[in-house]
Amino acid sequence: MTEPAETFCALSTAWDVTALNALLDRHAVTPQPGCAVRHLRVADVRRAAIGHVDAARLAALPDPHRALILVTVTTAAGEPAGHLLVDGHHRLERAAREGRGQVDVFVLDAPLERAFRL
Repeated sequence: MTEPAETFCALSTAWDVTALNALLDRHAVTPQPGCAVRHLRVADVRRAAIGHVDAARLAALPDPHRALILVTVTTAAGEPAGHLLVDGHHRLERAAREGRGQVDVFVLDAPLERAFRL
């Protein structure tokens, strides 16, 4: 198995961000089941963000308008527990600093989200 080029870790869970971005690209061409691109308020998405933002990287983002990736996480019993931003912390911060009210967010449902865990 090839190691992913980019991952996101939260507590004991990690996601393959490289594969998630590939799914986002496929979804742009052919809608994929279990996910959707939504237009969400920056303030709402910020509540799901726990990643570190390096101020020096904000100006150098290659595609600052690319959709962020948000996963639906569940409890051990499989009940929805909320959302977690796994890709796009810098893009989200840049959108907030630019005063944008909404951002495009690629949201994965809980069953599909588990397929991208490492």
